[in-house]
Amino acid sequence: MLYISKETIIAKYTDKSRYKPEYIYDDVYVDEERIVLSKKNKLEKEIFDRELKAAKCFSKYFNCEVFLLPEGDKQGNAIYIEKNTNPDAITLGIFIDFKQTKGTNTSITRQFERGIGQADAVLLSFKHKVKISNIEKWINGKLKAMKHNHDGFVVIIENFENKYRVYEIKEGKLSFEKNFPLIARRLSSSGN
Repeated sequence: MLYISKETIIAKYTDKSRYKPEYIYDDVYVDEERIVLSKKNKLEKEIFDRELKAAKCFSKYFNCEVFLLPEGDKQGNAIYIEKNTNPDAITLGIFIDFKQTKGTNTSITRQFERGIGQADAVLLSFKHKVKISNIEKWINGKLKAMKHNHDGFVVIIENFENKYRVYEIKEGKLSFEKNFPLIARRLSSSGN
């Protein structure tokens, strides 16, 4: 199989000319294959609606474009070749995955771990009120138990009021950051 760089893949899916006007929602661009999948059944529609809503809120809050990706390329291959996965979206030059969690230790750490395996960043959204200190403690505990170093990975927490906190993993633990666009630009230019 021919290797295609991460930059080439990101350039392909962030090329606005590939998106039909009816699949553009303000600064959220949805791949046509994603729309087709959302019409397959009720579950796929619910997933799509949830991820589109998350992308719209995220885009508006961070004043950035979000490109919702298909479930794979036209040949059925993973989009993010280095991780052999299909993240939910691209924003600011990095792959991001959207995860909704119930707000329990198990749910948060499971979704966090899944996000690490799929993208450069994960957005953890909560339906219910959860203390930020608990989320930080649970994720830091999970990081401590993991075998591999995940420094540079970005964790974004969206609370039930659609407010966000951004962290970058540094030295094996969460480090609060104020400027997501700056972090994303740095990560995308470093080739992470």
